[in-house]
Formats: sequence, C-alpha cells, structure tokens
Amino acid sequence: MRYFVSSLLVGALALSSVGFAQKGQAEKPDPNAKPTITKNTQNWRVIPVNVGRRDPSQYVPYSDFFPASGEVNVDVANTPSYDGAGVSCNVRITIPAPSGKDAMSGIGWDVQLTAYDPSWRSEIAVLITNVNGEGYVLRPGAADTSPGTGSYSSGGVNDLCGVYGSPPLPLPDGNLYLEFFETYDDFSDCVQDGNWDSGTLTFA
Repeated sequence: MRYFVSSLLVGALALSSVGFAQKGQAEKPDPNAKPTITKNTQNWRVIPVNVGRRDPSQYVPYSDFFPASGEVNVDVANTPSYDGAGVSCNVRITIPAPSGKDAMSGIGWDVQLTAYDPSWRSEIAVLITNVNGEGYVLRPGAADTSPGTGSYSSGGVNDLCGVYGSPPLPLPDGNLYLEFFETYDDFSDCVQDGNWDSGTLTFA
C-alpha cells in the first residue's frame, strides 16, 4: 500500500543549512566533498534541524498500537520517497508518544532502501520533528552515493545525547511528526525517486 535541539545549534539549523540540494539544482554535490562515514562521524546520519511549526492537518495519524515499554516502532514497508521536504505529495504521519513520555531521547532503524537511478540511497530521508519544527533529519543510507538497494541498521536504539551529542526532543503536543522526502529531487512533479522497502524506525 503506497502511502504512506544546540539551542538547536546556534540560531537553529534549517534544512538549507545542512547542505541539502534543492530541486532544480543543475548537478549533484561532489561525493568527494562529503565526509567519510566512521564511528566518529555517525551523527552525519542524524542531523539536528529547525524547520518551522508543523501543520497537523497535513499529517496522517499512524494507527498502530504503542506498548507501555516506552518505545514506538513504526513500520515503513513500501513507503515511497518522492520529492524535496515540504512538497505536498510526500508521505507525512504523526506518531503519538507512549503514555507518560513528553520527549524523544532515542532513535533506531533497521530498514531496506531502494533508490531509482539516477537517484542515490544517500538522498532518501525522513524529517522527524515536534509540532514546533524542532527535530532531526535521518538518512540511514547517508554513505551510499549511488542508486540501488541497501540494508541499514543502527544496531538498536541509540541515545540522542550519548551517541549523537544532541539533547532529547520535547513533544509539546505529545506527537512526533514524520515526513519522508528526498534531499535531492531527481524526478520532477512528484515522480518517485526511491522507496523504503521494509523495516522499522524506533523512537524512545
């Protein structure tokens, strides 16, 4: 089924300030200019951003039951990746926090992604924010600047502070807001660039 904080760094980062290419750019960035992914640079996959207040009416509630364990598992199977952030055709969902939680402090992923040539796996991303637009961009395949299929895992739930040096994300209205998007749009007019084939995202 196809659908589906730093003071948040100095002054708070916007999507354009984390090096994401915009639709209509003539060329892809030089992959040689990008850092090499190592254990010391793993936070390249989880990037703090502030993108402005979210409009809940533009998001579809995620309907799965969340256990009292304090963790939320989101099934991303067959979720398309269409266009740049903010475009209306992108899949957007809201995720209610488990009972008693008012912040997200951990993140994990175990997913398979496919990018359709000439799109890259590194361009498949999900914007994860609170209602105020504070949050993170996650790119599980950030190291792979090529089309094709790949599997990616965080090896469990990683603490935002301990692993990525970022504070927990407050959830003032009790929800996480997710938007699946492309950091570089290879196909105009909301043609699909890639796909989240299978797997889960975990929030704690």
